[in-house]
Amino acid sequence: MAENGGAGGLGTLFLLNLAPTLQQPSVTGGTITLSLGTVAGLDYQVQSTTNLAQSVWVNLGAPIVATNQTIQIQDSTESGPRRFYRAVLAP
Repeated sequence: MAENGGAGGLGTLFLLNLAPTLQQPSVTGGTITLSLGTVAGLDYQVQSTTNLAQSVWVNLGAPIVATNQTIQIQDSTESGPRRFYRAVLAP
């Protein structure tokens, strides 16, 4: 926040949207749990791919609205090849 500037010289409020951060995943049985550091109120989309050489990413469920600083997403490790994950801010 700035003390001066903005309309009427009363100051300016800035909002910084931080990129989501994937934390260390955990695997239990046939399920991988991904923990995602988030900002409450923003929409996030987790995606996966089986080949980093291609630009095809598949959404893992619907976008999630963060309600606190961490959200968890689960995926099955039993159906298919090794996957790579990423998290993006949803538009």
